[in-house]
Amino acid sequence: MEFPVWVVGIGPGHPDYILPAAVRAVEAACFLVGGPRALELFNHLNRESKLIDRNLPEVLEYIKDKRKQGPVAVLVSGDPGFYSLLGYLSKHFAPEDLRVIPGISSVQVAFSTLKLPWQDAALLSLHGRPLEDAAHLLGEYPAVGLLTDPKVSPAQLADCLANQGLHQAEVYICENLSYPDEQVCQVSPAGLREIPAFNNCVVVIRRGT
Repeated sequence: MEFPVWVVGIGPGHPDYILPAAVRAVEAACFLVGGPRALELFNHLNRESKLIDRNLPEVLEYIKDKRKQGPVAVLVSGDPGFYSLLGYLSKHFAPEDLRVIPGISSVQVAFSTLKLPWQDAALLSLHGRPLEDAAHLLGEYPAVGLLTDPKVSPAQLADCLANQGLHQAEVYICENLSYPDEQVCQVSPAGLREIPAFNNCVVVIRRGT
């Protein structure tokens, strides 16, 4: 017998943003797989756990092995359907082997914190994607929400916006959303050059007039 693999969205990080259905799924699991922050949220359960690192084949083998013994919960930040490990797992498990619990994306939290609607916004992760993709989207959408990549500096984003002629764009930097050290600030595209790095940020850019 093989047990299901639960892919559980745990929101942006604070326990208040974890859905009750997600908590129940994790509590029912025998094995937990996730990043350091995700696993820390459920340390009190004393479950055997596996840290997700860059060796995804090893993580995959762990999941395949442990699901023979009991349910496995894979904890992903935000929502599983938005740039998470779900895409990778879907290539290696049949749909009937997976159970997916949605979560609150940090992008949702960013727009709600800014008191902005996001039904007309384009959403993009910069992980492994060129910055130009974000700038081009601003030509089609009034706003863009970005999951930042540590390899992309604020100065590079400033250059990208300048190259697209977006000198009047509104840029909001939402850092460590839902954590006690949450910080939200608005800067101009040029003001991005004064910021040393993006640290666990969502950046919202609104096209200027």
